[in-house]
Amino acid sequence: MNDVTYSERYSDLAGKPTGPLSEEQARERHASGEPYAVTLGDPGSPDAVIDVAWKNDHLGVWFFDEKVRRTVHFSFQVRESKLFLTTVMNWKYPDDARLRNQASMIERVSYNPDGIIQHEVIDKVAGEKTVRDISDVDVTTNWENIPSFGEWSSVARFDRE
Repeated sequence: MNDVTYSERYSDLAGKPTGPLSEEQARERHASGEPYAVTLGDPGSPDAVIDVAWKNDHLGVWFFDEKVRRTVHFSFQVRESKLFLTTVMNWKYPDDARLRNQASMIERVSYNPDGIIQHEVIDKVAGEKTVRDISDVDVTTNWENIPSFGEWSSVARFDRE
């Protein structure tokens, strides 16, 4: 993942980063807590997009499918001077869908540092929603060091086990 593009955001409609930022502008936003996006890989077909918003104690990582649709999102919150992975979401799409609101199934797993998670599945085709709580889950792998500017590989890894 050598290609890095900085921008104000990644646009699903445009299929690319919008509001281009120089590395220096992005570095300034990183330091001040202002939001910005980091696109890793080819901007038209990214390996991952990272949304950084330190003023909100948030870092999000998006992964895409072969049709450049957002399929997986990792949401991290700053806690105890580290990042904690609080939510993993997954969207499944019919072949002709392009945007997240067209997903046929949405799965969300919400994690708490105390080892309690909530697993929710919304099946739009079947018109069903299931929710279950699970306790005593080892959340050790949910903790990450807060990355320095430009050090994205740890938070942008898809395999979190």
